[in-house]
Amino acid sequence: MNYYSKAIDIITDDTCNIRRLLIQIAKMNPSAVVKAHNELPKQLTWLDDVKESIYADRIIEAIKKYRHYTKLGLREAKEAVETLKLDMIDKGELNS
Repeated sequence: MNYYSKAIDIITDDTCNIRRLLIQIAKMNPSAVVKAHNELPKQLTWLDDVKESIYADRIIEAIKKYRHYTKLGLREAKEAVETLKLDMIDKGELNS
């Protein structure tokens, strides 16, 4: 039996309860779950995504992202991004 193919079939099946499956796997081999988790790339938060645009000096893009994530209006998002940029400068994360 090809376990890899079968495993892929199981986890891509719409009727599979992934959470229950993962709990069962964790019970069977907890060290494998921890190792796999540690090898996953770090997921960026929405704020990290906005900050990346600020680092690249793409302020309009940062405002658009901020609006997308927060559903704020243009003025509020612009003010928030400007404040975030100043905070980043104050913390030494960004050169002025």
